[in-house]
Amino acid sequence: MLVKNYLTRLIEIREELPKSQIAGPITVNVNSNGGDATQGLAIYDLIQTCGAKIRTVALGEAMSGGLMIFLAGHERWMYPNAILLTHFIDAERMSEERPNKDYVLANFKRLDRLYERIILESSRLTKSQLKKLRETSKYITAEEALKFGLTHKIIINTDSVR
Repeated sequence: MLVKNYLTRLIEIREELPKSQIAGPITVNVNSNGGDATQGLAIYDLIQTCGAKIRTVALGEAMSGGLMIFLAGHERWMYPNAILLTHFIDAERMSEERPNKDYVLANFKRLDRLYERIILESSRLTKSQLKKLRETSKYITAEEALKFGLTHKIIINTDSVR
């Protein structure tokens, strides 16, 4: 329900505010351990196409679908102790008890490719570096995220951004 409300509000903002009324970036704070992959992609698309400059800020965690929301920002900032995480969708396990297993498996693999494309386009990661991160489900620190180009800045305090 929260995601539906969030999506509805983003659509309302996009439709209600003329671009000339938006003075600066809109800040979206992201603290999410993930969730439904397609809902994360829906929020990603809305942020990317809303017409306003969006700054996403990771605090706590931006994992899985939460990482997609974080990567949607035109500016991406992180707090020093925030973590990011990406992983492969466990398509085999999630599709094994379904009657149309092959169809479901193919769709999960398609989602994986979408996530991979977005991460590669939003970073300086190579395909092999990303594969290793996704295979190990390793937490990505703010410093690592800055090195990989996943974040643009690390918030040190309210007066200083690295």
